[in-house]
Amino acid sequence: MDNVKNSGLGISSFVLSIIGVALLFLGLAVAMSVATATPFAGDEAYIGAGMTMILGGVASMVSLGLGWGACVQKSTAKVLPIIGLSLSGCVILFILLSALAA
Repeated sequence: MDNVKNSGLGISSFVLSIIGVALLFLGLAVAMSVATATPFAGDEAYIGAGMTMILGGVASMVSLGLGWGACVQKSTAKVLPIIGLSLSGCVILFILLSALAA
């Protein structure tokens, strides 16, 4: 088997997708903790959770672009960009589905 190295784009796609997933779950945790602590809280109480989830979505969109770029590069490993694309796609799909459900 050849010694194929990971590209910088693939590594950054993977790292940004992990950050996107973490920010999404952090935003969900903050929203759930606000909802359980004060059930009738105003909209301003949820701003931090919403902004955290938006940052997770932005990180996932950037990760999608980087992962796509890494997948089309010749002679580089494709494992990390594919994992980054998958995780980022899941985050963006979750955000889109939750926006449609609201």
